[in-house]
Amino acid sequence: MTRARYPEYDTLENVLLHANTAALVADSGKIGTDIVYLTNSAACLRALVTAATSNSTNIKAIVAYECVGGVVPEDAVDDAPDMGASSFGAYFGPHVLSVEDFKKIARLPAVQFVWGDHRGVDGLSNPLTAWLEMSKYMVEVINGYGGNAEILMLGDDAGLKGSSHIAFADMDNDKVGELLEGLLHQKGLDGYA
Repeated sequence: MTRARYPEYDTLENVLLHANTAALVADSGKIGTDIVYLTNSAACLRALVTAATSNSTNIKAIVAYECVGGVVPEDAVDDAPDMGASSFGAYFGPHVLSVEDFKKIARLPAVQFVWGDHRGVDGLSNPLTAWLEMSKYMVEVINGYGGNAEILMLGDDAGLKGSSHIAFADMDNDKVGELLEGLLHQKGLDGYA
């Protein structure tokens, strides 16, 4: 039997296991020195924690589509959005990092949170609306530490209306890909050895 989600894998213990393993691999340099994490949904949290856990400069960017999960430094917890009850578990928002570890995310050349236009705007009626607010808050805090983070709204900013939670499965995925290529080119991350 298959299903869209496997909630038994969405525990904080597993998120940290995945992130710690990915950080070790990134630090080894064996997968390159210009790593860009391209994530969808709950994978975003794993990439953010990986970047905060890594001890190298091999990670260059995170491009997170529909980021379910968030991180904040310990000095910004009090102002973080109230995530309310989440079907993904309270551990998803936000995960608190030390200021020193959070600054590793702020040192990345690019952090982009990409969102479609498929949610309502009436507060927390759609759980993804709460995660959009968390993404906006993370951008504010990352940039407050001198980072280079941004929100890209596929509908409002790029004119791509009708996106789902999985933008690369939509009919206009070629246009979504062009936006990604543009970001990577702008940041000098589109060359391969």
